Formats: sequence, C-alpha cells, structure tokens
Amino acid sequence: MPTFPILTVEPVIQENDKSRLDGSLSYGTGGDAIAATAITPSVGDPEFDVTADGFLDWQYDFEHDVALGVNDAVEFLENGGAELSTIVAPGKYSPAALADAVAAAMNSVSGPRGYSASVSALNVTTITNGSSTFRLLPVTGSNAATSAFPQMGLPDDTITEVTSTSGTAVETITRKAVLKLTDDSAVETSKTFDVVVISEVADGLFSTDARLRKHETDIMRYLADGRASFKDIHRRVQILIVDWLNKEGHGDNLDNRLTRKALLSVDDFGLWADYLALQLIFEDNRKAVDDVFAAKAKKYEAMAAVTRSRVAVAIDTNGDGVADVLTESVDIRSCRVMRR
Repeated sequence: MPTFPILTVEPVIQENDKSRLDGSLSYGTGGDAIAATAITPSVGDPEFDVTADGFLDWQYDFEHDVALGVNDAVEFLENGGAELSTIVAPGKYSPAALADAVAAAMNSVSGPRGYSASVSALNVTTITNGSSTFRLLPVTGSNAATSAFPQMGLPDDTITEVTSTSGTAVETITRKAVLKLTDDSAVETSKTFDVVVISEVADGLFSTDARLRKHETDIMRYLADGRASFKDIHRRVQILIVDWLNKEGHGDNLDNRLTRKALLSVDDFGLWADYLALQLIFEDNRKAVDDVFAAKAKKYEAMAAVTRSRVAVAIDTNGDGVADVLTESVDIRSCRVMRR
C-alpha cells in the first residue's frame, strides 16, 4: 500500500539541545497497515526503531554531514595553472574539522602543499597558503554541484588568485534526517527531511532557563514533551522582541528591518525577555480561561510591559558591528508594548 512519511521537527534547533523528531503523523492507505517505523537522525547515524512511540528524542552537534558525491568536492586553481580537483572523505565534521580536512585535501593535489585553515569563534573559515596563490572554484568548477565550499560559507568564486580567503559566518547547518516506513507487505518507503541546527553563538537568545528558575523555581516541570530546555520559547521571545522593534520603526539607516544581529547586547533585554518567556510558557500550559496558568500568564504579561518601558537598547543601524553612542543608542522607554 502507499505509505506517506511525515516527520515533524522544530523549525530551528540549537546545537546540543534535546528535540523531538516525530513521525507519528505518518499514514498509509489501502489494505496494509504501517508495521514498522524507523528514524535515522542524520548521515552516518544508526537507524532507530521507533515503531512503539513513533518518535525519537535527539540532540545534534554543530556538524556538517559530508556525503560522497553530494557536498565533498574540493576544486581550485593554483599559481595560474589548471584546475585541481579532489574530495574530502564522507563523515561528520565540526566546522574546524572540515576546514582542516579541506586544507589537507588541497595539499594532497598541490605542488607547494602550503595550505592551512582556521575557523573563528563565529565559525568564519579562512583558507591560507604561504607559498602560492590560489582561487577557489565552488561555482565554476567541473563538480560545482557537489562543492564542499558553500556549506563552509566560503566565497562562491574568488575571481582572482589570492594567498588567503575568508568566508562568511556559518550560523546554521542543515542535517538530513530519514524517516522509513515499512508496511505489512514489507514494502519500505523512505523520505529525507531537513533539520536546521543553529550554533549557540548565532542563536544569541535573550533569556535563559537559569534566569526563569529565579522567578519560578519549578518552571522546568512545564517543559513540552521531548524537550529538556525552554530554548524554543526563548527563541520565540527573541522573535517577538525583534518584530516589536521593527513595528515601532527602529530600522537600520537604509530603512531595512532589524535582525537579531543588529542588537548588540542581549543583556539589554534582561527582565523584559524573562517575563515574556514566562508569559508564553504559562499561556502554552493554560487549560481554561481563568485557571492558574492564565492568571500567571496575565501577571507576567503586565510585568513584561512595565519592564520594557525601562529598556534602552544598543542597536547597530549601519552594519558596522558597533553601536555609536550618539546615533545608535535607541531609547524605547516611551513606547508601548502590544503582543500580537
């Protein structure tokens, strides 16, 4: 019979944060029923039988899944010569490990063999060669479709030969989870789903579980199924705050919408973010209009509004990474907050 794999995952998962991969909404049509369900969290992981529950609780490292013929190609020019091509071995790589593997792969086909790599705290990769010039070919190479460079944030094409090139910060990595259904006739149907993993530094959440526990000592009992933290709630709070600032007209110098990156100090939001998080948690657990959760949600909503009225936020409105004291310190204390 036809079976239809459906895997429900969070839109974004922070590295090393427990989350649920839920295949319980999968279904089949026809005479045979789904007899077995299995989930493989990412490339190279074991397959887990989840027939009994339909889901798998998992946490992802911030690692690249490199697969043969998918994203393993390393192509470049050197000293004005012909295209050089090689690959990195399939497997899981941290950003630093993948950078080292790419440098080693380049040295394996290079004449001078002078390639080295480094990765910054913000996951910016730099490739350097002290003895020759080179040009990366992620787009124009013969195996451009399977290049290893784009996932590393390295340039699409360095155009001219250089001795060193740096990419952009890698904030998220897309992992590949596979859901496999087996029906009563032993027919298997598999489907691959993207799981977006964000680094902790890129996530830059405004509130923390530890701070929430200072307000509500037993708050962790209200965690959603499959979770070990409220980082999903903290991310919703971040989105609400950024959206609110945009609705109040605090764009950048070109009237573009603000993003999380423009908010230079998460400490600015302090209690405002904490109270918003608690409001959301109690709203999510509310069973009736006037139950204890509804009352607590209203209490923290009011506290969030009062606290927000005391906030002054440092915003980078011109993208230089610095909030100028005279022109980029935004006082939002006179604004009103509305939760939409």
